[in-house]
Amino acid sequence: MKKLVAASIIIVLLVTGGYYWHKNNKTSTRTVAVNVQQNDDKYYGWKTSVSTWTGFTIHYPSNWSYTAQVGNKDDTEHIIIDSNKFHITIDTFKSANGLHDNVTDTKCTDCKEVISSQPFRMNNLGVVNLENVTYSLDNGTGNALILQQANGEYLIKSPKIPGVYSKFRGISKLNSLQDYQSETNAQFNANPDLKIAKLILESVRY
Repeated sequence: MKKLVAASIIIVLLVTGGYYWHKNNKTSTRTVAVNVQQNDDKYYGWKTSVSTWTGFTIHYPSNWSYTAQVGNKDDTEHIIIDSNKFHITIDTFKSANGLHDNVTDTKCTDCKEVISSQPFRMNNLGVVNLENVTYSLDNGTGNALILQQANGEYLIKSPKIPGVYSKFRGISKLNSLQDYQSETNAQFNANPDLKIAKLILESVRY
């Protein structure tokens, strides 16, 4: 009789302990899975658009605006992604040799100084640098984000569509030319939408 009671107690303890272990382990696993998903998907809830000229996709927050149109005079696809504080432009043209209108080379000829450079890997293109630069702006200078390939070229050739080139830039959204010319790099870096703009440009996938 004593052995039967003892065995019953052991079974109850095992079942009860197993229940609480399973409950706690299940909760812990679910929490980890949610955290991993949130950390990995930094573009969760963002919108996605595709450039028909180049074949790339790009992500941007739902509270930023996105417009794309082809200019009648310059035969260039102009993509503009805007917030209240930041302005991103992506200009794409078709060319057999990388030249277009007054563009005579693939370098950033108006870039004066590279303030910082952040490399990342772009699908089908390899390493690309997201650079914070100062550039010539009439009689003054301005600040910009610019995508440059590892070889220093900022006209990025589409790996999907032959003879198509794009340039990617971002600047602060200011009121006048004078404001651009007087904007310091510290003011540019203090722009609250700069970090988001970097994520947008890093999201380009060919």
